[in-house]
Amino acid sequence: MNLWLSILSLSTMTAMGKQFNKTLDAMFGANRTYTIEQFERAYQVCCANNSLELDRAEIAKQEQAAAKERAKAARAKRAVETRVYTEAEKEEMSLRRIATARRTAKSKKRYAAYW
Repeated sequence: MNLWLSILSLSTMTAMGKQFNKTLDAMFGANRTYTIEQFERAYQVCCANNSLELDRAEIAKQEQAAAKERAKAARAKRAVETRVYTEAEKEEMSLRRIATARRTAKSKKRYAAYW
């Protein structure tokens, strides 16, 4: 997750930036262009060493936003899985699609007790 840039407060960015650059240089060598993966690994090392001052409120906000996105995706998936077709929609469907919908509904009922 690319949190390292968005969670640094401006007042401490210079000192932490220097520490972060020292970590990058030590891990991957100085005077080179670093990849995103290298930045991520250096960020993880700095977090493990508690050498960065993180904005906890921003982290909590980003985690909450990610949780909302996961919940939204789960609701959308559940809505598709539990869709009830009207008679008009069933008449317009192919027989193969109707058979697939029935099999899906039957298997969900069969395994509902296990979930």
